[in-house]
Amino acid sequence: MYGAWVPELKSSIYFELSPKGEKDEFSELSEAEGLKRVREVIILKAYDWFREREGVIELSEEEFEQFEQVYTEFLQKCGEIQYSRKKVGRKTENLFELKEKPFIVNEVRKGFFSEKL
Repeated sequence: MYGAWVPELKSSIYFELSPKGEKDEFSELSEAEGLKRVREVIILKAYDWFREREGVIELSEEEFEQFEQVYTEFLQKCGEIQYSRKKVGRKTENLFELKEKPFIVNEVRKGFFSEKL
């Protein structure tokens, strides 16, 4: 997948390059179309529980490897994957970490619900 910055929209767009396109042809096309910073990207779709919406996170290969490690750990231990961003110099890094949540097991008692009110 490829991404590019569109100055008129003030946002990035993502698209797949056709198998026929060569990198030289692609860069000529991008300049003609007004695209900036054309690059190969890894896209991660995530759901933001606080804002109740889906989002897209653009990852580098190193960040994707970090995510895969955290995801593998998540599959084994359960919990919650937390995403944050950290400013390092002029760049912003994506960070993923696993927060383990303890499971609370409540005892189930027989009885009427109205008695508990």
